Amino acid sequence: MTIELDHLGKALRALRQAANLTQTAIHDRTGISCGQISKWEHGHETPSLPWLARFLNAVGADLRTLQAALEAAAPRPEPPPRAGIRPLETFHDREVRRIDLLPEFREIVGELIRPTVEERRDGDDED
Repeated sequence: MTIELDHLGKALRALRQAANLTQTAIHDRTGISCGQISKWEHGHETPSLPWLARFLNAVGADLRTLQAALEAAAPRPEPPPRAGIRPLETFHDREVRRIDLLPEFREIVGELIRPTVEERRDGDDED
């Protein structure tokens, strides 16, 4: 399993926040500097295994919990679009345009239909 630094950082931050701990509280428990924790959480550096073990111990997590947090932090690949189905954004954009054009459409259709309706009324009076 390849671990991206960003994903590890997001996972470590999520574990720390889930334990309701600040970076200062982690520092007080482990001796890891707040700056170092910040670098890990922002994906600038990766912790060594001994430091990672101290961090996990401080937040009350184990490797399985870290793995679950890593999976949650990793972006899910989008499935390929199915044939014949447009993306929602395209449909939404088209719907917005259709709604914006609706009053004009009604006016144009009204002008086209009005003479026909009036002709029918006139024709009904002649009978």
